[in-house]
Amino acid sequence: MPANQVNTNDQSIFKSESINLIHSSFKQNDAESKKSTARFEFSISADVYTDFIVSKLTVKLRNQIALENHQTIVQSFECCFAGYFSTSPTAPEDARINFAKINSLSIIWPYAREYISDTLRRTGIPFPILPIINPQVVAEKLDQEDLVHIQMYDHSFKDPA
Repeated sequence: MPANQVNTNDQSIFKSESINLIHSSFKQNDAESKKSTARFEFSISADVYTDFIVSKLTVKLRNQIALENHQTIVQSFECCFAGYFSTSPTAPEDARINFAKINSLSIIWPYAREYISDTLRRTGIPFPILPIINPQVVAEKLDQEDLVHIQMYDHSFKDPA
């Protein structure tokens, strides 16, 4: 492992407390363009405390569909899931940051993917299949594109300063 990476695989350091759906929205509108395109976006934000991490994954999906009657509709779907993770107060800051950026995505994404797939399947209109992702690659790309926002706190989650 490179010197600038911290091993976050120690199960004694991080514990998943819960994964919750925070919000979800679906909109469908007529569109003027007749292109058939899909766009898929992620963003990650996290509040990192000395003993707790709240990591949020926001997923946006936009799909444009040309119908048989030559009309086009645009579907927009967005949801946000939050993962709540306890951590040892002795966990190094770098380990907590890396966990928030990379590991939390790999934990939250399967829940978000299932929820999105199930919800969109129920609309009856075809949506692209959501990918199985490599969280480390996606997290690094999101970080490079400034789509990862980490807020550090130097106090306990339970005892705000």
